[in-house]
Order: sequence, then structure tokens, then C-alpha cells
Amino acid sequence: MMTTRSLRLGWFFLIAVGLERLAEGAVVFVEAPSGTVYYPPQGFPARDVRCVTNATTNISWFYTTGEKLDPAQYQITSAGTVSTLSASYQLFRALPGKAIQDDIYCNAGNTNSSTFDFKPGEVPSVANDPVDVIANAEKSVGFVCVHASTRPEPTIFTWRITDSTGTNRIANITGNYDRATREIAYDISAVQPSDAGNYTCLVTNEFDTATSKSAVLTVHYFLNVVVTVAPSTTVHDQTSVTVECRIDALPAATEIRLSRGDGLFFSSSNASLNRDELGTPKTEANHVTYTFTAKSDWTGTISCYGMNIAGSGDQTVNFTVQTRPIPPTLCLNETRTSTHSLSYLFVLGDDGNSAITQVTMSCYRVKSDDTMDKTTEYNKNTTDFKHPNCTTDELPGLIPGTKYGCQLYATNGVGRGEGSARFDVTTVKAAPAKPILDASPLTASETSLTVHWTVAYNGGEEITEYTVRRRGTATGGAIEFPHSLTNSLSQQEGTYTLQGLTRGTRYYVDVRAKNSVDTSTSDIVAYKTLCLPSAPGVVTAIVPDDFRESTRILRMEVPSDNGCGAIAKYIVSDDETPSYDVTWTTTDGSVDVLVRGLDSETEYSLQVSVENVDGAVSSLSEPVMFRTARSIFCYISGFYILLIYGVCCSGSFNCTKSSK
Repeated sequence: MMTTRSLRLGWFFLIAVGLERLAEGAVVFVEAPSGTVYYPPQGFPARDVRCVTNATTNISWFYTTGEKLDPAQYQITSAGTVSTLSASYQLFRALPGKAIQDDIYCNAGNTNSSTFDFKPGEVPSVANDPVDVIANAEKSVGFVCVHASTRPEPTIFTWRITDSTGTNRIANITGNYDRATREIAYDISAVQPSDAGNYTCLVTNEFDTATSKSAVLTVHYFLNVVVTVAPSTTVHDQTSVTVECRIDALPAATEIRLSRGDGLFFSSSNASLNRDELGTPKTEANHVTYTFTAKSDWTGTISCYGMNIAGSGDQTVNFTVQTRPIPPTLCLNETRTSTHSLSYLFVLGDDGNSAITQVTMSCYRVKSDDTMDKTTEYNKNTTDFKHPNCTTDELPGLIPGTKYGCQLYATNGVGRGEGSARFDVTTVKAAPAKPILDASPLTASETSLTVHWTVAYNGGEEITEYTVRRRGTATGGAIEFPHSLTNSLSQQEGTYTLQGLTRGTRYYVDVRAKNSVDTSTSDIVAYKTLCLPSAPGVVTAIVPDDFRESTRILRMEVPSDNGCGAIAKYIVSDDETPSYDVTWTTTDGSVDVLVRGLDSETEYSLQVSVENVDGAVSSLSEPVMFRTARSIFCYISGFYILLIYGVCCSGSFNCTKSSK
């Protein structure tokens, strides 16, 4: 068997021998070593063999029988020289498919080269292709291909492996070739899913490479089961939950089962086991999706089991359904009340799989029909509690002598749970709440004040008496005005008029309420009697203001009494206008009030009042009646101005009349 590499080694050997013989004078050597040379098959390039000599005679080629080869037939040519050897050479061209009948040699200067044999070469081929293999993971598998007998024999043997992504890798197994059987084997001791793909055998000789048909390796496996729960493995009651079971297996699992801690609820192979009340599953190869609404008692586990011919597996996840907590309960029914508070002991109930963050005591007043008045809630939130021991707390702000209906609530991450059973408590009776006086008197005059108050609660007993007290100073001695009541329990407000008071004087007033238990406290409120100025006197003149029909000057007598402070302003009004734009000046007991904004040719009935610096406003003066005249101006087309009383019109302009 002759390779390109062996041809090159032969050439170097002959060169060395030739150097020795050339030193002797007329030695011939050829490029090809003694032995066999394969000429190329059809379709491949020709192969040249050189005969090198330093003789001066021509080179000739002969069969071992002595017959000379025809140079024209075999393209024998004088091709060149070898300068390093001071020698010439001649080429013998072995043409593709051209048969040589015998061994040949070359001759020059009556010296023969060694002989060598030409034989026809062949490209390699595969006699038996590898076959498809199906195996379970971890099993041993192997592929075998057999090449045909060819000249020269193949020398390189490889397997090309193409995986599912199309990626190729090459395995060279030349060292494992069995020359006797011409079998090329590829073995895998423990096959894995990653080994799956196409396996192709390649054999190579000095001319070409032959490729077998591809054999498919299918690996059956069962790798794992993965269970996912969305939105989470911890959900609130009534949450929509999706369970997915994904199996990594080939072939697809023949059995998939989903189960909860309380039993199986889906089987891919036995529909009679499916629990329809949980919903309808969606199934695909190696994949089951199940959607249902979580219920409060479904805390436990969710499992998925899968199986195929290669194996089986399962996965289990914990699943928690959180619910609103069970309401707390009173410890030993222990409650204590005072006039304004409720003290109680409670113990937590079940937390619904979510930590309790708050306990609320909620109370409402109980009405006469034993229903609860939901208008106002009295509550206390507790966040610092002991479990499972009893916790104590106090609800303040209650009303004395009042019956309450109360419930306990617990709140966790899901929300506030239902309330406990209602229990009733009654606070201790006490004095009424202190009456709250209005900030301003209900009515006031220069000699009297009428005050009004309210009471938040009666303390559990009917209020029988209010005592109104007034003082000249905030801390001075009080004058009491007892005011007995015969009204029903529901009356929790009152009024009282203080009379005989001094004009413009500040008084300090407080009220106390009394029931059969005690008398309330009180707060003092300051009130002041009025000090009103008198109305302006009679009008002595009504004067036009420089012929302006929109204004009038009302000349009047100044008020005889300013009240308790200087006059701050004059107020002119009528039934339609509460306050006209005015200015005023006073001289020698009279005042001129300039009124603006009047309409021409209009009847007016105006009244005047005054306000002093204390904000006190007098009564109204007697009506002041007058009529404004027509306009005294008329602009006519840019040429004429008429200054007369009346109506004047000219050109394209008109004078119009207004009335109040």
C-alpha cells in the first residue's frame, strides 16, 4: 500500500542513493521506491514518476521483459533538471485508468533503475451502512459500518456525529479498526440524552473519502418532574391557582398523575379518577396544566408523578391556603368596666395560615330595641399580643352608664376575619358630661344675652338640673341661676336668657349639669352685650353733585349716639342694593354722604345706617326719596354739544332713558 507520505520518503531515499551513484559517474535512480505504485482512478489527476540521471545519454523506460515503452503513449517527457545534483530527469505520467501490464524500470547510460509495479487505484466505499439504534439512557450502544475491499486500503476511519441542534463533532477511531473484518465500530458505554443524533461513518484512502448513510440514535430517558404553582405555593382563600406539571422524558410519559394531600385528582390514563369539580385540565405531551380555585381546607401538598418506558419520577411541593383568621375569644369571659373604659382579656384563635397582625375590640351603643347603633364605633386595635396565652387590653373613650355590644376581630395577611359572638357590657354611671356652650350667644341685646349649650351624655341617669352662672370677671364671684328640668332622658341641651345686663359689657358664663349621681364640671365662655349707635338724623338736603346725574349728596344729621366706639362708616342701601359706593364728610353736627352709581331718571328710596369701630350697626334711618333727572350730556356726530336738561338726539346718535 503506497501513500503520498511513503512516496515522499522514497524520493528522499533515492536522492541519497543517487548522490552516492552520481559520484561514481552514471548511476540512475527514480522517484518511486521499489514496490507498488497505484495509478489514479478515472476522474482523478494523473500521477507523475521521475527518472533522474547525470548521464549524457537519453533515458528510456522498459518492461521487465525488455520491451521499451512508447513515450507518446505514456506521455514520457524530458521535463527538466535537478540543479543540486547536476542531473536531468524525465517524467513518466501514469494516466487515470491507464493499465500497465508489468513492472517497469528506467535506463540511462546502460544503467537500470530498480523496478516498481503499477497497479490501478480505487476510491474507498462502504459495504455495510450503520443501522438505527434506540436505547434507554445509561445503556451501552454501538454502531458498525464495513468498508469494501479497495486498492489501496483505507487508512483513516472516523465517525461524524450530528446532534439535535445540527452541531457536528468528529470521532477518530483509526486505532480501533479491525483490518481482518474491515469493520469500523463506535461504542458508547452509558448513553445519555445528549448523545442522541445522527451517526455517519467515513473511510479515507490516498485518493478519496467514502461516507456511509447516517444512522439515528434515539435515547429514551426519564430525567425529572417539575411542579410549578402560580401565583405562589402560598395563596389566599378563593384565589385562582394554576398547577403545571412538566416532565422531561422521551418518549412522552404514558402516565401523569396529579394529586393533592387529600388524594388523586387527575390521571392521564384513567379519566374516571378525575375530580371534575376542581376544573378541567389542559394536557399536552409531558405537560399538564390544571387551574382551580383554592379552598380554605386545601393546605397540604401537591404532587405530580410521571412514567414512561425509560423510567418514572415525581415531585411534591408544599401548598398553603391562607384564610382570614378565626376570631379571638375572651379569656374566662373576663371583662371589667369603669365610667369611661372597658378592660378585657382575650386569646387568639386559628391564624388561617397567616400570622395575625392585629386584634380589634369593636363596640357600639345598644339601642332600646337591643340592636346596635352603628353610627359611631368605639374600637381599640392591639398589635402586641401573646400566643397562646391571654392578652389584656383596654378600650377607652366610652360613655358612662351606657350599654355596649362588643365583638373581637383578628386581622392577618389575608384580611380581617369574622367577629366573635357579641357580648354586652355596661359602663359605670357618672355625672353628666360638662355642658358645652356655643361660642356666640343665641341672641343678644344691650341688656340681655341668650346662651345655648349641649351635653354629650347624661352619665346614665336623667339630667335633673342645669345651673347657669355669670361673672363680671373670669375668676370673680358667680351669680347662679338654677334651671330645673322635668324633661325626658333624651334632652341633652338647653338655653337660658340672662337679663338686666349692662350695655356693652363682657360677661363670663358657665353651665353645670346635674343628675342623681353627681354634678358635672363646666367651661367658662365670655359674651358681650351690645352697644349700638343710633341711626343718622333727618335729611336736610339732597344735592346733585356738579350736575352728575349718577351721584347725589345726602346731607343729614349725624347720629346722636356712636354706641361704644367711633363711627367707622356709613351704609346706604335700598331693597335692591345692600350697599352703595359712598364717601362722607362731617361738619358741625351734619354729614354729607356722597352716593355713587345712581341711574338717571330713576326713583330712589334710600336708607342710611352707621357702623362703629366695634362692628355694631345702627338701625336704619327714615327713607330718603328722590328722583334723578335726565342726562345733561349728548354727543351729536362730532359737531354739536347741547347743554340742556332733557332728551337730545341728532344725526346717528340717540339718547336713551334708564329707570330704576
